[in-house]
Amino acid sequence: NGKFVIRVRDTNTSTTTNYIASEGNLVEVSSYDYNTHVFDMLTYFDGSFIAQIDYNDNTSSYDSLKIYDDTTGNLLKTVDFTTGDTYNNYNINFYGDNKFYVVFWNGGDTNVDWRIIQYNGNTNTLKQTTHTRIV
Repeated sequence: NGKFVIRVRDTNTSTTTNYIASEGNLVEVSSYDYNTHVFDMLTYFDGSFIAQIDYNDNTSSYDSLKIYDDTTGNLLKTVDFTTGDTYNNYNINFYGDNKFYVVFWNGGDTNVDWRIIQYNGNTNTLKQTTHTRIV
């Protein structure tokens, strides 16, 4: 749809800011201290949202999944991983029209259940469940 994400890194303030670029306009989506969050995975889908998965280098695990509107940059949904089980791997897949699912797991701890999240961008519905990990 002609939109894409731009990442700007300010070395004076240690801040990385993500923007949606569309028709010469920039809309701020998110920003973070890049000394803590080494990277975030911005997955843009040719639909109505951007999925951002934040990785914290200090804990070697994912902090959150955030879903933003791809026009306004407004935060639509957040899944927080900072309490409870920790996850250091994920697999994300898009399906159908404006939908995705992602599975998170901990590669070093088989006692941590799979965390499965499904998002429907047509209805702005987020569903979560866990599944016992059998190895």
